[in-house]
Amino acid sequence: MVLFHRGQVAAQPRKLMPSWKPALALPPRMQAVAEKWLAARRLTDAPSTVEKLELAVRVFGQWLGEHHPGVTTFADVTRQHCLDWIGHIAEAPAPTTGKPLGVMSRIQRISGLSQFFRDTALWQYDDVPGRTLIGAGDAPKYPQKVPRFIPEQDLDRLMPAIDAIACPFQRAALLVARWSGARRTEIQRLPLDCLDRYPDGTARLRLSGRKTYKERVVPLHEDAAEALQKVIDLRRHAPERPFTDERTGEEIRYLFMSHGKLLSTYYLFETPIQAARAGAPSRPTGSATRWAPSSPNAARSSTPS
Repeated sequence: MVLFHRGQVAAQPRKLMPSWKPALALPPRMQAVAEKWLAARRLTDAPSTVEKLELAVRVFGQWLGEHHPGVTTFADVTRQHCLDWIGHIAEAPAPTTGKPLGVMSRIQRISGLSQFFRDTALWQYDDVPGRTLIGAGDAPKYPQKVPRFIPEQDLDRLMPAIDAIACPFQRAALLVARWSGARRTEIQRLPLDCLDRYPDGTARLRLSGRKTYKERVVPLHEDAAEALQKVIDLRRHAPERPFTDERTGEEIRYLFMSHGKLLSTYYLFETPIQAARAGAPSRPTGSATRWAPSSPNAARSSTPS
């Protein structure tokens, strides 16, 4: 990384971690179709999305191998096979927890397999059913969550502790999370020129399109704007080279960096929010138990913006 910022290495360094997941291992004809489909999805989907699609196909293929070993091509898969698998993942204990998969995990797997059949039919692959075997109606319903504001008395106890955070990076990240509604990774990857103002003087924040690929601009509370401006002033003349964004391909000078590397979301959010909670005054005796944020995501989704 040092050599990269000095201009002695042309390519941006990448940290390569050992793979945590088992390899995709299916009967040869099924393996060929699955790999061809995943290669096509990688051209347009984020790596994390492709991993979820691969997981859906892999666990379905493993289940077929255990319960229907005679099925060696996707062309022989029927809707009944898919429905039996959906019932299996709703009841079978997961290896890591010993409990059945939660609703969201089941939805992801069913959706991934449905997309596999839909894409391969549309793209006219060989050795596939050539039609969609399962759809949205075969997955469980998404749980509907009712958003709530953080109770004012809890927020009043928490904010002085956040204001007292010594690190300007952590303080700015938490205040932006509170007032902008941005995702943690969106805040982590804010560019150096992310802050400007509307004609009437109201601060506005430019958020790059990470998950949705759609850039957007949101008004920002003056507390967050002042904290963000302090970080911008600290970083304005930093000597490091810009990084290439893995999704958009843009060269970006990121705001939340130190020693030539991006600061982690754990450092920016989890560490200071836990310290702020520990330093906040205790709840008055006899007060009703109310919801309080345990993470910046909770504060982001429940605080008025």
